[in-house]
Amino acid sequence: MKKLLTTCLFLGALMWALNVWATLSLSVTPFEGGSDLRFGRVDSTYIVNKEVKVRVTTTGGTQYQIFQRLLEPLVNEYGVPLNSDALTAYTIRGSNIAGTLYQEETPMPLSFGDQLLYTSNPNGDSDSLQLIYTIQGARLNTSGNFYGRILYTVRPIGEGEEKTYILEVFLDAAGQLHFEIEGPQGRDRIQLGTETQRDLESYITFSFEGNLHRTITVNQEVYEVPRNEKGEELDIEALKFYLSGGTNGEISYATPTPLERGRLSLYSSQSNQDSFYLNFVVDQDKIAHQKAGLYRGKLLYEVSAEEVLKTATVDIEVEITPIFELELVFPPEGMHFSDILPTTPPQQKEIEVIVKSNLGIPYMVMQNMNALLTNEKGEEIPSDYFTLKQALLDNQSGTVEFPEFSPVRLGDIPVFFSDRNGSSAKFKVIYRLKPYPQIHAGDYSTMMSFSLAQM
Repeated sequence: MKKLLTTCLFLGALMWALNVWATLSLSVTPFEGGSDLRFGRVDSTYIVNKEVKVRVTTTGGTQYQIFQRLLEPLVNEYGVPLNSDALTAYTIRGSNIAGTLYQEETPMPLSFGDQLLYTSNPNGDSDSLQLIYTIQGARLNTSGNFYGRILYTVRPIGEGEEKTYILEVFLDAAGQLHFEIEGPQGRDRIQLGTETQRDLESYITFSFEGNLHRTITVNQEVYEVPRNEKGEELDIEALKFYLSGGTNGEISYATPTPLERGRLSLYSSQSNQDSFYLNFVVDQDKIAHQKAGLYRGKLLYEVSAEEVLKTATVDIEVEITPIFELELVFPPEGMHFSDILPTTPPQQKEIEVIVKSNLGIPYMVMQNMNALLTNEKGEEIPSDYFTLKQALLDNQSGTVEFPEFSPVRLGDIPVFFSDRNGSSAKFKVIYRLKPYPQIHAGDYSTMMSFSLAQM
């Protein structure tokens, strides 16, 4: 009978213990409501705190502990995990009634192992505690929409069944990398020209934000070489570029550099945001050999930051103003031969002729002498003693009509023919007066003019 009574008491105690732990429950509630922990949109300048309340309800009798651990790490849509120290947590001192609180006021990164948050009093009374979860924007390693899960466990010390709760965590890390290109002539457009000094230069501003400490690079490539309405290409080396600004990164090409067809690395940075200028300038020496007209093309810019790749095209226009000009450089005293005597040596005068043309049309230069060389008494010099000779300068193209000394004729006569492309030219005309026995002493002069004509 005594043995039967002992057995019954043991079974009764066991049933009592099971009934006690059958009432054990665990709840986790974000302070802002809902069943998820949502940090919203965060960038590198933000520090976001979210409060969570953890509550254990039990009929008491057995001491217990509360743990937390990362069940699933926060990972974005690209499969990139969040930096491990970007999310931290600590318990709020005094948020519990009884028992012992751990990790008070000291933010600690979450881990995949159990982190002890709380130990109840020996009686295992119901209690609650509060945690602060913090996202440190400066520690974000990438952008995107992140999702993860935190596991909470209440575990009896000794015998008893543990209870768990899973809290889902959401974070929008600064959305997507954003960059913008704009210039003085409007968004995504560069306009250059040759009409005025101001038209020779232009720029675009390049800015970005939301990089989140990744290595961001900016590359440039000539996507479409500028062409005129006839499909003729612009010599892209006639355009130079250089970068300025970019205080939060490293710029290349700080001095004017001819544009190239291949891909060029312009800029790199790990900063969250920055801006720099991409400056363009026309090389006047090279553009002088280009045909007049409006040339249109495109530049391609590629921005990469680890898994993020963005591209943008910028229209580029170069308007070359038509030029068809003649410039003459006369000797300081003009076409004036002084103190001529039958016994004096020959005298020479030079006129430099400069033609600037970008029309792409062949032309010729005409010389006009209205009257023969005469002295102050009106006495003329026969043409056999007043001759001219021409020579090209600076390796210019084209053809001169008088490579050797020949008599200077009255009226309009062609003295130069351009090449078939109508290229600019530069040549000199040498005039020689040779005295002869019958010449009258004195000073001789004449008027000489030149003109341009298309062929």
